Amino acid sequence: MTALIDLAVAEPQVRTVECRLVEVLTCIDDIDRLQAVVAHVLERCHRRWCGRNDIDAFPPIGRWAHIERPPAPPGCRTPREHIRNAALGRRQHLDPIHGLEAALMMTSGCPAFVIAGDPSQDPRLPRSSSGARTLVITLFALDGDDLSLAEGLLTAVLELCSATLLRRNVRQDHLTFTD
Repeated sequence: MTALIDLAVAEPQVRTVECRLVEVLTCIDDIDRLQAVVAHVLERCHRRWCGRNDIDAFPPIGRWAHIERPPAPPGCRTPREHIRNAALGRRQHLDPIHGLEAALMMTSGCPAFVIAGDPSQDPRLPRSSSGARTLVITLFALDGDDLSLAEGLLTAVLELCSATLLRRNVRQDHLTFTD
């Protein structure tokens, strides 16, 4: 008697998951103040995660494990990468823009992108003769993520830097989820 065994491996199921996306456009006059505030927040994030070996138990890390990463600017890291570096005791010496991005992700676990807007490349952005920097900050959150924590931290940082909020948009988006 001959038995046939089907060794075919099931293809992973690909589907979409709803994601909340918050985009903030802000103008910061004092980039040095932003650097100081972000350095302070990053130090607190580092203390929170340094030496920990349970980062995979942080719920947002688990929720985002099977989600295809949202389209990211070049060089942008994931929340897991930032948290893992801190857990391993690696201090991150980042410019204020990437530092803000890291602080948002390490605090909330939500992916975040912060890019400096260039008014010469994007006519929607305000022009400034004072040297102010326009930042486009994007936060992503799945159901169960603490988007209010990420937004609260962002609001506090921007207020401490006397930033001007130019626009805030919230919308639903769909990302790819693989089982």
